[in-house]
Amino acid sequence: MKEIVRLKIKFLFYNMAIVTAVIGVTFFAAAAVVKSRSYRETDQILSQIAEGAGSRIIFDGASQVRVPHFSVIVTADGAMLLQEGNYNSFPDQAFLDEVILLGMDGRGETGFLPEYSLKYFREARPEGVFLAFADTSYSETMMESVWQYGAAAGFVVPLLRSVLFGMPPLFPTALSMAFELLTYGLVVGLLYSRSRWQCVRALYRCLVLAMVAGRAVWGVVQAVLLGLTGSAMTFQIFLAGA
Repeated sequence: MKEIVRLKIKFLFYNMAIVTAVIGVTFFAAAAVVKSRSYRETDQILSQIAEGAGSRIIFDGASQVRVPHFSVIVTADGAMLLQEGNYNSFPDQAFLDEVILLGMDGRGETGFLPEYSLKYFREARPEGVFLAFADTSYSETMMESVWQYGAAAGFVVPLLRSVLFGMPPLFPTALSMAFELLTYGLVVGLLYSRSRWQCVRALYRCLVLAMVAGRAVWGVVQAVLLGLTGSAMTFQIFLAGA
């Protein structure tokens, strides 16, 4: 009997490790796509500003999302001339002076100012140094909203699979799985979006915590559902459902 329990625990460990690896790769790929798209769109708006078409719409469609931006010319005598743009979040002149100074001191023609969530483009022109800035906080908002989609997808998939293919059984298996996967998506998305370093190592740390939380939620939901049928939740059932 002890050997069977030991084998079940070993199987549970390997099963969770495999699932964690698969979820990690999937989530990291989705996050990478979101980041890549947001950075590409920011580069495009900077190019549009430099070419004089600063009203570029980032996402075509009903939402009509525009990236806040502005541009300035810094003349040879140090004067700063605000050019076209629609960035209206200047706290004061000191803010504008600071970001322009950082843009002027940047190593390359393009760069990122994380403390202000601004990406800049710098170019020497006959009238002075041209600086264009685009707000990247919308991409950060997109990353923070990833957990919402992960949680929603996690909840719907087991139920949809049960309805379409008959497996797993809707009650109680698919219902408890829905809450488990919802917890996976919710926890890993929230933790990863708030991680200081959004890398593979941070992702898997978040996934481990999400897996533990998900299994705990599954156990609680399964116990409640089994209780409705007059059955009891045991440790053997918990291991068998892993």
